[in-house]
Amino acid sequence: MPSPIVPTFRVTFPMTTKAFDHVMHFYLDCVASADPSGRDTVARTGHSNVGVSTIFAPLWTILAPFFSATDTVFGNGHLDSFFGGAWIPLYYETNAVTPSGGGSAILASVDTYSGYAENHERMKDYLMESIQGGIARDNVYAALSTGKKALVNTLYNSGGTAVDTSPFAWRKSRDGHFPLTWIASTRTFSKHWRRKRGLG
Repeated sequence: MPSPIVPTFRVTFPMTTKAFDHVMHFYLDCVASADPSGRDTVARTGHSNVGVSTIFAPLWTILAPFFSATDTVFGNGHLDSFFGGAWIPLYYETNAVTPSGGGSAILASVDTYSGYAENHERMKDYLMESIQGGIARDNVYAALSTGKKALVNTLYNSGGTAVDTSPFAWRKSRDGHFPLTWIASTRTFSKHWRRKRGLG
């Protein structure tokens, strides 16, 4: 059974690929502020709080090369609060970043970026139906492509250059702990999405 979710805020990055919707979620803690979102992130030691409105564009920009504008549309990210048993949107950004990769979406594919939180709880992030190649597994940061290095660095600071707007600085695990280290990235295919896509 999944552990209860401790953080009461999350940010959502929605996208649509060939008529099917996907999202990336990141949990975080927030404090009230004068930011347009009304909230600042609560940063880990060594980083500073930033307005939630400032964290969307940098991650969209890192995600852009993983998708093609011919089949994927990025939506407007939003900040949500857990209240009354449901996630309630509090703020929507106006996203101007578009996918910039070449090629086409690999339908039913799943890119999984796995790591550990500070309490050694497993953390996973999923890129659904990106333009990446076939089945693969990567666990050496230096051997990653430029795009994957940028993503792993912003999630886990594996390259040592994460900034205050990077998820590494403010995201929390389900148990409410900051990221510790990246483990590996894998690419597989989802039986569920193969059925939804009519691929058998």
